[in-house]
Amino acid sequence: MLLRPLRAALLAAAGLALGAQVQVALAPRQAVILSGDKLAFTAQVFNAAHAEVGWAVATIAGAGARIGADGVLRGTPGLYRVTAVSLADLSAWDTASVQILPDHQALRTVRDVLGPEALAPRWSDALPFRDLAGPGRFGDPRAQVIELGGAGCAGQQTVGYGLKVPVLWPRWNLLPDAQMLSYLESGEPVRIDATGGLCCLIQARGAVTRAQVEALNQSSRYLWTSRVQQLRIRVRGLVPLAGNPVAEPGDADGSWLSARFRRPLGLAMLASGVLVAADPEAHVLRTISSDREVVTRWGAAGRPGHLDGLQGHARFRGPTFVAAVPWPAGPSFVVSDSGNHVIRAVDALGRVTTLAGGPGEPGHLDAADPLQARFDDPQGLAVDSDGTIFVADRGNHVIRAISPATGVTTLAGLPGAAGTADGTSQARFSGLRGLAIGRAVDGAPGRALYAADGHSVRRVGLDGSVATLCGDPAVAGAPGAGPAPQSLAGVPCLDRPHGIAVLWPRILVADRGNRAIQSLRPGPGGRLDLFTLAGGRELAAPRFGLLRDGIRILPPGSEYGALADPAGLAADPWGGLYIADARCVVQAPEPLPPAGLAGPDLRLSPGGRVRAGLALEVAFTGPRVPGEPEDELDRPVHCFWRLDCLDPASGGPAAAPARGELRGGTGSARVAFEQEGEADVVLTCVTAEGWSTQEVVRIRVE
Repeated sequence: MLLRPLRAALLAAAGLALGAQVQVALAPRQAVILSGDKLAFTAQVFNAAHAEVGWAVATIAGAGARIGADGVLRGTPGLYRVTAVSLADLSAWDTASVQILPDHQALRTVRDVLGPEALAPRWSDALPFRDLAGPGRFGDPRAQVIELGGAGCAGQQTVGYGLKVPVLWPRWNLLPDAQMLSYLESGEPVRIDATGGLCCLIQARGAVTRAQVEALNQSSRYLWTSRVQQLRIRVRGLVPLAGNPVAEPGDADGSWLSARFRRPLGLAMLASGVLVAADPEAHVLRTISSDREVVTRWGAAGRPGHLDGLQGHARFRGPTFVAAVPWPAGPSFVVSDSGNHVIRAVDALGRVTTLAGGPGEPGHLDAADPLQARFDDPQGLAVDSDGTIFVADRGNHVIRAISPATGVTTLAGLPGAAGTADGTSQARFSGLRGLAIGRAVDGAPGRALYAADGHSVRRVGLDGSVATLCGDPAVAGAPGAGPAPQSLAGVPCLDRPHGIAVLWPRILVADRGNRAIQSLRPGPGGRLDLFTLAGGRELAAPRFGLLRDGIRILPPGSEYGALADPAGLAADPWGGLYIADARCVVQAPEPLPPAGLAGPDLRLSPGGRVRAGLALEVAFTGPRVPGEPEDELDRPVHCFWRLDCLDPASGGPAAAPARGELRGGTGSARVAFEQEGEADVVLTCVTAEGWSTQEVVRIRVE
């Protein structure tokens, strides 16, 4: 109906006889722009004497848009349909959809952080599907939709960041006329036509929330019925949460990427699901809600001081670490107000009180009355279930305890004496930062404190005993250099660790100097092994992407995430990890691989020796998970593989790489070496869920 007046006018003007088999192809088919931008469409005309077209734009939702004779569209926020009509044959035309988004700071930075494809549109706007990003529905406003009872929420599905993987849902008991998968990806809507299927390929580039599949059936011209299947999708990898890593630092509240931080350090996940971030350069505490809204709750940006009170009336001076309180009768969380040399508490109503120490009075003094005690630059905090608060008292080189029964006492270390010794009375610390408490991961009984100290991780027993688990407190280093030692104690493998978190049976460490998150986990023979979970000194930062997952030999690729300056860490009850990194906070949902995931296997022909110039046949199977009890073999999983051949001396390529996709069974590749010597054949597999595994075989080229 909308095209008839346009076609009649063009026919009268052109005075042309209609041709046969003329076709028009319009590009782009679907597009997204921001309000104030312009978009140029192109139209190809086939089987016609000339290629001129006429343009028209129809409004589906919005205030309006216009398109010129050159195919350039401008308009206000809304949904529009663009049409190009061949002037050689007015019955030949093509249409395309365009969505114009509000010119919002968060949207303008999406392309800078995630790339232009992050706004790629994948939706159907002609049918009355529900709009997850708004209150209404798409399509003709005259359409009436009867919402029938939908299915319950399907089981959780995990997808790897940036990987094109299928998301599945249960079969309907009817054949839908139209079906759409829609979800919010880091707050922005994604819509995919899923008509006729039980799965869709998605490529998630942000945290996924409110996912659903909606099925429509048409009863009459304007009457439809709708059924909805809710989905649970989690994206595994380094995912943007709040703040913009490529923008200038600032204090602005806002949603997702539009918020600004100066340099967040300490993080704590509260029982309510709200994340608290300490921004010491701004002298404030800020909250990040589950829908990624950042709000300055306590303190005033750029106005340091010491003042107890309600939310914005309180004042801080360089707060560094925060810790949630796990018992309901206490405050919501506690804060190391490092510049004021005190420990503060914040209750459920947002009231700030000074819990221990004297404002502006550094020193060391234990006391039954916590307000009479003295601290010097307190840093990391950990709260035990019995109400005891442990403090990494950096300026005094000791671990302190604040107990409701005994007040403030010194648990480990000698006040004012820096050192690296283990033991009990002779234990010494050299540069305390983060602190965490949890079940022991090194075979020790009961619970223990874990402290980031100097360039190491120390275990502090609740009896005051101290043992170095990993690193040399006085010497910086990097992990993965040479064969894994039997003990990591005293081995330089960390560089200025800051935040620390316990996700049993692993300890996660923010390794600032190596720009990485390290995972300290039990290994064979009762030893502890250190693996890089995310980032790395050699990776360009910052970048969102997959987790490294402990891969030791990895040519860094753009699919893996990188960090700029990881500092604070916090874990949630669902196994998610949050990282304060430079000017933003990032999320790593499900950072640890599932139990039972077996790595790939390599089989080489002709074995471990090959002549230069001849092909080496490489056969392999991908990662596997345990099958059903009646299965004799583990079940292969869908994965993406990459085969690299590296010079072990230089780390450079010794042969051309190969890559592909494996959906079970066995894969193969052929590689040839030109130079004699040793080479490492490295098979890296990434499952559709984003878990990375690796197998390495060293060969001799003769």
